[in-house]
Amino acid sequence: MRSIMVADSATWVNDPSAIYRAETKAVQLNHAARIGFDVPETLMTNDRFADVEERIGSRVALKSIDTLLLRQGDDQLFGYTTLTDWRAVATKHLHLAPATIQAPLLNKLDLRVTVMGESHWCVAIKRHGEGIDGDWRLTSKSDIEIEDYTLPADVSQKCLQLVRSLGLRYGAIDLALSKGRYWFIEVNPTGEWGWLDSDERPMTSAIAGYLSCPC
Repeated sequence: MRSIMVADSATWVNDPSAIYRAETKAVQLNHAARIGFDVPETLMTNDRFADVEERIGSRVALKSIDTLLLRQGDDQLFGYTTLTDWRAVATKHLHLAPATIQAPLLNKLDLRVTVMGESHWCVAIKRHGEGIDGDWRLTSKSDIEIEDYTLPADVSQKCLQLVRSLGLRYGAIDLALSKGRYWFIEVNPTGEWGWLDSDERPMTSAIAGYLSCPC
């Protein structure tokens, strides 16, 4: 894959070097904050004596510092966001695996914003008509409900600006609406869109159109 990156005149969705950089959590959080997104209080550390409780509180959202994929025999395991107490994280083994510690967003509505070029589509993700505490990806697919959602114009523009600022054409952005504020969670430059594609959300057509006739 790295060798293919030499084809810098090719049409990419997205350019591999831009993907590699944009997948770095610290980079995307920094870009989002600069653009003006609300970003949860964040600390990346492997220090169990860090002042987390003073800055964030005792209850935290625990994440990896980059995409976490593990193998156990023939199984591939993925790391999800975990809501837990800081004291359960701050063990003597923390120095072996630095982590992203964030303020948890409770009573939230998860929003997925899919950006392709200058187009974007937003959906709200619910269970039984309500928002989902914690990482919604841990909810059974049969219980997930998807509804089209209209973002405020300024938030829509921030989404488009974020993707551009990271050198991307495509990005799957996760936001959370909590206490009247739209919080940036992450952007995935290779995020899946097939589960959201429809006549009302023609994502596949937009991607294919750009690849066949880039502009």
